[in-house]
Amino acid sequence: MIKLKKAKSDKVLFIATVVLIIIGVLMVFSASGPYSSKTYNNPYRIIIKHMKSLLIGSVAMFIGYKVNIKILKKISPYLFLLTIILCCLVYTPIGYELNYARRWIKVVGITVMPSDYLKAGAILYVARYIEKNYKRLKTFRYGFVFMLIFIIVPGGLIYKQPDLSTTIAYAGTIVVMFLVSGIDLKPTISLILLSIPAIAIFSIKKSSSQYSRMSRVKAVLNPLKYFNDEGWQLSQSLFAISTGSILGLGIGKSRQKFLYLSEAHNDFIFAIICEEMGFIGGTLVIGLFLTIIYRGMKIAFEVDDIYSKVLAVGIVTITGLQAFINIATVLGLIPPTGIVLPFISYGGSSLMVFMGLIGILLNISKQRNI
Repeated sequence: MIKLKKAKSDKVLFIATVVLIIIGVLMVFSASGPYSSKTYNNPYRIIIKHMKSLLIGSVAMFIGYKVNIKILKKISPYLFLLTIILCCLVYTPIGYELNYARRWIKVVGITVMPSDYLKAGAILYVARYIEKNYKRLKTFRYGFVFMLIFIIVPGGLIYKQPDLSTTIAYAGTIVVMFLVSGIDLKPTISLILLSIPAIAIFSIKKSSSQYSRMSRVKAVLNPLKYFNDEGWQLSQSLFAISTGSILGLGIGKSRQKFLYLSEAHNDFIFAIICEEMGFIGGTLVIGLFLTIIYRGMKIAFEVDDIYSKVLAVGIVTITGLQAFINIATVLGLIPPTGIVLPFISYGGSSLMVFMGLIGILLNISKQRNI
């Protein structure tokens, strides 16, 4: 009888993540200077805050790597409930509104984005639910119905903020977690096929004078036509990418970061990467995300524990979907949606959560049989 031994943590996954984080630090430092100077009268204010988030994220990553997966599974219902409560606080007096979106809570000068924590909390708990009901998932009640509940309740809280892109990334992750666990395909595929046009129609109709998604769709189709309105941001993004050409202008030499691209250090940081590091830099970033997806799925299929397997799939899916949506937005493939690029964009909550999730994925990788 051959005795299987446990694997060591996945070094390739760790290195790919660290390289993305390093690129993120360089790009936030480069891209945030002009905005930080204008807003805070200090060119280093944003990068200092980013480094603080990175420090906390490193602690979260270490804890995720070291914590016993069984303990994580046991406390996942409480973590999920806590993140639901945090997301509800957005609609209380401590909720913070910016650019017609109410996605943050602000207490004693500290601002957090609860939807980032809700995504993580939901993934942790859904994996537990799937393991507990694994043999009953093919039934309509325990499979499809509960999948809808997990999508609608947390997803509804996120969508109401409004945050359509995060809602799509979250819902897609939950669907994938259930699909790989053996849920009945017929109603699930029907739901997916029906939801795509339904979301598109509803999103276009639900608009106001300040927040019109239809105008954003038009801007994607012809950004220069709407250059002075909804097409401004995308046009500046495409200018940055085209200027970068193959090798880029060089680190720190972006032109669009000088307040032409208003979210240069945040949602549109990939455009600055392409401008300063060129096609090669953009391809490197995409390649690193593909590496994380590949290594993560490899870990998921090599581990025996159902909870760990489904959890790994959830972590990889939310990372991949969010990266895809962000990059597709910057390239003008989909309308601007306001979602950050994992590990790279400025944004404390996102960086800390994704680093913590990668720590858990590295933890799971130790459980593989080789």
